[in-house]
Amino acid sequence: MSETGDSKQSKKFHIPAQPELLRLLQGEIQRDVPDMDRISELISEDVAISAAVLKTVNSSFFGVKSKVLSIQHALNMMGVDATIDVVMALSLEQSMGDLVALPRFWDSAKDIANLCAFIAKRLNLHEPSQAYTLGLFHDAGIPLMASRFDDYLDALQQSQALEDENFQGLTTDFEDAKYDCSHTDMGYILSREWGLPDCIRQVIRQHHDCRAMLTSANPKNEPYAKLMAVLKLAEWGREEFRRGQPTAEWTRISPLVLNFLYMSEEDALDLLEGMKEALMDTQAY
Repeated sequence: MSETGDSKQSKKFHIPAQPELLRLLQGEIQRDVPDMDRISELISEDVAISAAVLKTVNSSFFGVKSKVLSIQHALNMMGVDATIDVVMALSLEQSMGDLVALPRFWDSAKDIANLCAFIAKRLNLHEPSQAYTLGLFHDAGIPLMASRFDDYLDALQQSQALEDENFQGLTTDFEDAKYDCSHTDMGYILSREWGLPDCIRQVIRQHHDCRAMLTSANPKNEPYAKLMAVLKLAEWGREEFRRGQPTAEWTRISPLVLNFLYMSEEDALDLLEGMKEALMDTQAY
């Protein structure tokens, strides 16, 4: 879908506005000399968000060396951009909650976001907080589609079943044919409206059709492809942990992901065990 098509399609949806907290934070970081005390104060004033930030960055997925005790401590240890990445990601569920109730969706999104941070850190592929943001936003178009089309969740389940059965075709092809848009299009529009960086926006848009990104020879695309690989590994880890088997998509794309990362199947299985252990620790907690 083109940018013009994006604009026309987005008018049919209620796209949650960026929360006031994020607008204020972005105003602060755009100053010549950001006021760290003011940034800390703004985040700390939102009790739910600040508590969620501390819980998230102290989890085993982020692998911080010492426990983060306050928002000021998080800013000092992780930096302003990384801390605001986490705030932005955690603000998403709050902002989307009034559209449609999808508790299991958010459970999955949080698992994948945590695994994205874990993989980015473990494989030294990307900044963990930005990978976490990608994980939480990557399927954010699903609640938007569900709030717009009454039969969307049933249609999504049907399309995923067909993909698992046939090992071909894309969920987004089914959506495009039925609704003239897809959850990846809507996720892209939401991430653009919220000011996410282009690398995250493009991965969201292409994450069900990732072949071109993972096989590109253009060095400029490498950061995008690394994020894509992180996301695909995280989705695989989550499915193996929850269902005990990979999706048809992973069966189809795993050679691309592993080849791009120069990973052997043994390396991947070792990473999978680490992902499962991290998710198990979260459940115990």
